[in-house]
Amino acid sequence: MVTFLSIFYFFIVSILACIAGILVYQGLSTTGERQQLRLRFLYQLQEHKNKLLSPTKSITDQQLKLAGNPLGLNASRYFLMLTILYSVLFIYYGLIPLISGQAPNAILLSSIGISLASLLPTMPFSLFNLFIKRVIEYKQSKLGIELFTLYDMLINEVESNKTHQVNTYNFIKSHIKYFDYLRPNLTILLSNWTSIGPEEALKEFQQSINTPAGKSLSTVLRTLDDSDRTQALEALKSHKETFVTEHKENFRRQKRISREVLNVPIIATHYAISLNFVIVIFIMVLDILTSSRI
Repeated sequence: MVTFLSIFYFFIVSILACIAGILVYQGLSTTGERQQLRLRFLYQLQEHKNKLLSPTKSITDQQLKLAGNPLGLNASRYFLMLTILYSVLFIYYGLIPLISGQAPNAILLSSIGISLASLLPTMPFSLFNLFIKRVIEYKQSKLGIELFTLYDMLINEVESNKTHQVNTYNFIKSHIKYFDYLRPNLTILLSNWTSIGPEEALKEFQQSINTPAGKSLSTVLRTLDDSDRTQALEALKSHKETFVTEHKENFRRQKRISREVLNVPIIATHYAISLNFVIVIFIMVLDILTSSRI
């Protein structure tokens, strides 16, 4: 059994050994050599860290950004959370039993390793990628539905204003409160509208949406302020087919994702049964090997 005294003794001995090594190193080297070695080590460590994590962090950051950064997570926070959690698990279930002279539970350590692999963004079929993919699809479908709603509200606004033209900036500013998923894009659009101009603002808005409906809406908004009521209605209704088709597709996608979410408990149960079956076979094989050795 691991006792507090044995763990305390191990840490004291480790600290004393590190201090002894530092003192010996200081006695055998000069100040300039130690500084050069320290700088070289830090530079190589940072360079290796950047090469190892930069591509992964970049991809993970993009995925989390598209998903709306759930729980406020970015790549750095996510990897830090995994590092702390699984370091504690491996130390508690692997290192501490070794220190106390006991054999670690191989099945438990394997399960921890498998669960870690399932949460890594670098694994193609990991739970992280499956979850983030569904969140991104759901957000994109809601974004498309709100885009259709904005298009419909714009048609109603143009039809109801028979005496004066619709001011695009004021219209978006007064209706932005009705949208949740589209609000960040509209907020940036309004900010860019006054800073870099309507043309560039609509280009960035079109790139941020990156859908046929977003492209159609941006095209109409570019000419809305300079068109009379009849021309504005004709321009809006000429893109109706694009909006209706994409709206139907977004609605079907949202329904499909909802069905998949409802099926998660059933799928998890099947995976749990399959994993339990594999573990039972693994234990039986170990017992047979142990018996044959005896």
